[in-house]
Amino acid sequence: MKTLVAKPCLKIQRPRPVVSAAYKSTSAPVAAPIVGVRFRLDNLGPQPGSRKKAKRKGRGISAGQGASCGFGMRGQKSRSGPGVMKGFEGGQMPLYRRLPKLRGIAGGNAPN
Repeated sequence: MKTLVAKPCLKIQRPRPVVSAAYKSTSAPVAAPIVGVRFRLDNLGPQPGSRKKAKRKGRGISAGQGASCGFGMRGQKSRSGPGVMKGFEGGQMPLYRRLPKLRGIAGGNAPN
């Protein structure tokens, strides 16, 4: 029975672009991708700086989104739960109920 031996992946050498002093930016340096590393499931991940932490709502006034948490003071949208149903227009007859029904095959467009 043979034993399996891990083979190292090939390293690809790419020429680095020449940047003159006039074009250097003053912003923070961005981490360059590692050259020569294969994409595998164990080394995948988002680019650095592309993911932001979500704002934690309702954690006190000093947290920035405390008290009403940006939902206003009163009303159905500020309460917990699912909120208003899709298509609700504040008591007015919704658009999908105002339009006539299409009867038959797409409202009478028969093939003949």
